[in-house]
Amino acid sequence: MLRKILYIAFAFLLFGAGVGAFIQKGSAQRLDDDVAIFRQARADTEGKTTQAQSPDAPLEFRLDDGGYEAVLGRGSANFDTAAPAIWLNHLTIPNNVPYPLTLSEIRILFPPLNDLIGNEIKILLYVDHDSDGNPANAQLVYQATGTIAIADGGTFQAFPISGVLYTREDIYVGWEDKWADGEQHPLQSVAALDETQWQGRSWIVANTQCCAPDINNLAANNYRKTIEQAGFGGNLMIRLEVDSYTPTSTPTPVLPRCPGETFTDVCPGDFFYEPVLALNEASIVSGYTSSPPCITAAQVPCFLPANNVTRGQTSKIISLAAGFNEPVSGQVFEDVPVGSTFYAYIQRLAGRGFIGGYACGGPGEPCGAGNKPYFRPTTNLTRGQLAKIAAQSFGYSDPTPIQTFEDVPPSSTFHNYIEQLVLREIING
Repeated sequence: MLRKILYIAFAFLLFGAGVGAFIQKGSAQRLDDDVAIFRQARADTEGKTTQAQSPDAPLEFRLDDGGYEAVLGRGSANFDTAAPAIWLNHLTIPNNVPYPLTLSEIRILFPPLNDLIGNEIKILLYVDHDSDGNPANAQLVYQATGTIAIADGGTFQAFPISGVLYTREDIYVGWEDKWADGEQHPLQSVAALDETQWQGRSWIVANTQCCAPDINNLAANNYRKTIEQAGFGGNLMIRLEVDSYTPTSTPTPVLPRCPGETFTDVCPGDFFYEPVLALNEASIVSGYTSSPPCITAAQVPCFLPANNVTRGQTSKIISLAAGFNEPVSGQVFEDVPVGSTFYAYIQRLAGRGFIGGYACGGPGEPCGAGNKPYFRPTTNLTRGQLAKIAAQSFGYSDPTPIQTFEDVPPSSTFHNYIEQLVLREIING
């Protein structure tokens, strides 16, 4: 039972150096610690957000007016190599657009730089459940690798995407310059910017401390700013096309995978089947009994096993599975007040030193009385963080001199915890 309880905690998750900025217009000039802007002549084109007349024709959502005035990029502190970033547009779908939305394609305008052709990018789409105007806790629902094939400053390259959005939530759509993740590349200006009418909805996300940005957990990146917060203003040239329609006839229902089971989407043969049922029987996790969030009414009750798990949810799962049930008091974290959903579980793990928080004073996390840290209960965990919490909660302390995974050397932060779980066949790669 113990192995099952730990295993499902992992199955819940979707597994998915100093920097500087430059402006190149005659001579280099630092504008912001993490982004760069290269000004170019505005293209002689105009455009507005359009909505097709036919009720079942595609809809296009954009922030730009059709022409760009500047190009952004991100470089190293010495202005000698490129550094990766995530470029996002924040879209709010009007209330008069009916759901569901069938995703069609993401269109991106790349500036006329020949050295961009052939570069690999990561296409990204997030939904923000609380629609608070900040992508920190937005959930990644689509990603795909693409290659830049058009970079003429006037033609939007279309990247087909797939999926259906059933609930009205804010959307963040964009891309990461993936080619700059690994080996060194020359400094480049990569993201076209429309500066005509600022909307404060275009974002730059980066990790300025070590490495490529975390696309799965945007809150894990220490640099998250709108174009305006970065010191200039404008709208990224990124557009989203969807299909939105009101059915004229009753659609054929999508049959559940395994009707009659505890959850219609957790079926015999699924690697997580027994762990999910074990946790459900122990009243540690439960499913959904309505649509949405179940995809259709025919699929109620559902579990949605591919959904991410948050730091708050994980605290509850681990705390209950480990049998921690002592009374708690006080408040360790600024954003976990007494009486909040996961308060007791987080307090129990924090009291044992199994979890920590983030120092106050960062963007959107002001310091309150006592300068309490923030826990960020709505953001997702990494595999390494979850391994640490689980191993410590169940008292695993075996010496682990071996190395099972190529990307977890003995010197890494979570090596011991990961190997302790591997030893018990709780996780694998």
